[in-house]
Amino acid sequence: MDLERTKAIAEEIKRRHPDWGQMTFIRAGNSGAVFRLEEPRHGPVALKVYDPAFFSGPNALIEAQRVKLQEALRSHGNKHLIDVIEAVEIPDLSTWYILMELCPWETLDVLLTQVPDDQVQSLLSQLVDAVLFLDSRHLVHRDIKPANIAVSPEFSDLKLLDLGVLRRIGPEEGNGTDAQEKTRFIATAQYSPPEYLTREEAGGESGFGALNIYQVGAVLHDLIMRKPIFAEEAATLNRYILYKAITTKRPLIVNPKLPARLITLCKASLEKSPHERLAKVKLEDFRQELDSIEALRRRLGPISKNTTASCNPPSTWIWERPVRDWVTSAARREKDTLGPFTMKRVEGINFPAWDLSFSANRRYIRVDLCTSTDGNYLEVFFSIDRPSVVRISVLEIFDGDPLLQREEAISSLAQHILYMLDLAETQSDISAQGSQP
Repeated sequence: MDLERTKAIAEEIKRRHPDWGQMTFIRAGNSGAVFRLEEPRHGPVALKVYDPAFFSGPNALIEAQRVKLQEALRSHGNKHLIDVIEAVEIPDLSTWYILMELCPWETLDVLLTQVPDDQVQSLLSQLVDAVLFLDSRHLVHRDIKPANIAVSPEFSDLKLLDLGVLRRIGPEEGNGTDAQEKTRFIATAQYSPPEYLTREEAGGESGFGALNIYQVGAVLHDLIMRKPIFAEEAATLNRYILYKAITTKRPLIVNPKLPARLITLCKASLEKSPHERLAKVKLEDFRQELDSIEALRRRLGPISKNTTASCNPPSTWIWERPVRDWVTSAARREKDTLGPFTMKRVEGINFPAWDLSFSANRRYIRVDLCTSTDGNYLEVFFSIDRPSVVRISVLEIFDGDPLLQREEAISSLAQHILYMLDLAETQSDISAQGSQP
């Protein structure tokens, strides 16, 4: 992007509007520059002026169509989505400009470490509200990430920004990028799912639905971990290293200060397979403070018991004692709520497993430790076996990973113990209701 040329065009546009007030440069992007402008009808607004080069070459028509899609959202009325005032083509300057709502708030990527724990769910719900609003208009944002999300100073309100790669949803529109663009990648790789990077995404609603779930899940990851997803790999500036992480690595997701349901929801939304993602998560799940029975069934099970058959015993024995210590300490931490407990080793199997039993509610949780299917890390699973099998991964252990501290592990496991016992009660109630005549 030619910044000096774009600034000169902005000055020419302002000269043609003598009623416009002071104009101040804010920032530059890949396609143009954004200015703060005093506009007589709307007060302070944001003026985006595109570099004319953006509308030249084989993609000129596509880029113009994207601007027109933004104009179609004029005065849309959703308070969690940046508003568009007008989009204007200037033929003699070979470019366009857009007047938008001016949002003075800082972006989430800057504020990640400052977001209060009790505001995470509210901000997440507002983000999904904006995404669902676009979906109701048969549109998809495609670049949902913390840098495109503004948050109010008191962390009570959120607004989704930057509609620059907005597009329609529909089979006739092609797949995840654009029908005419067979190879060019559209979006931010760090916050895009594997199928989007490899250009193997499905066309139409299912493909964009899987994309939305992943990108919202990636934002939730950042809110949970208080750091960008795949931050270490992105910092290398090596595209191959980042690609390998996105396509093969399961990011660590743990925060004992947040509800366990957000952890499991985030993990499910970041599934590498778009089919698994769509089967486990719906966008509406992110808006709920409590899981519905239907959502729990989708996300948590049932899963066949033979999933542990591929475990690699040699690497698990090293971690058997620490994991047992963590789980015991977690159960002891909740003794006032759950009462006395026992933790008994399950014999006759080739991987570490225990039955964690609580006398107060006569429920038990099966705990097992095994290697991931790709052999890159260990997973601690909790499962409830009555009346039906529900099995979830509650903790990942990466050798040498300094992020997973003992206290964090214990606090996270304690939350998941409560979550699983509550789920067991729910499942029991469902079973009892189903057996009634």
